[in-house]
Amino acid sequence: RSIGTYQRRFTYATWMGDTVRARRVVAEALNAVPKDVFLQLLSNSGYLWLADPAVIEEFLRRDYDAFPGEARHRVMLWRADWALLNGDTARERLWGDSARRMLAREVAALPKNGPLRYEYAQALNHAGRGAEAMREVQEMIRLALRE
Repeated sequence: RSIGTYQRRFTYATWMGDTVRARRVVAEALNAVPKDVFLQLLSNSGYLWLADPAVIEEFLRRDYDAFPGEARHRVMLWRADWALLNGDTARERLWGDSARRMLAREVAALPKNGPLRYEYAQALNHAGRGAEAMREVQEMIRLALRE
């Protein structure tokens, strides 16, 4: 089976409220397709929590070079998300603030890039700057409506 097939299966199971089935599909996929690629897909789509916590911890401990093609700020956002899910506010803010500093430079260089602004808003939120995150989302929407 392809990565896309597993993605459709775990997404459908999650939408149907069957988390047990979704986790089973993810566990099956991690043994059948390239593990790192699949974990990156889970991270980018917000479903990393479906994987076994030990697998996630090992995945997120890696150096940035282990994630070819991924921006460093995205790896920081994955780590902030995982900290949030585990109730570790200090680490969530640490990783969120690191991503925020990186993204601030990128957004300044590419102010009309909606996906980048969205990630910047996520970083602001993880860094404990909710009001700034909301303003960033409003700006992103304003720019999108202009186009």
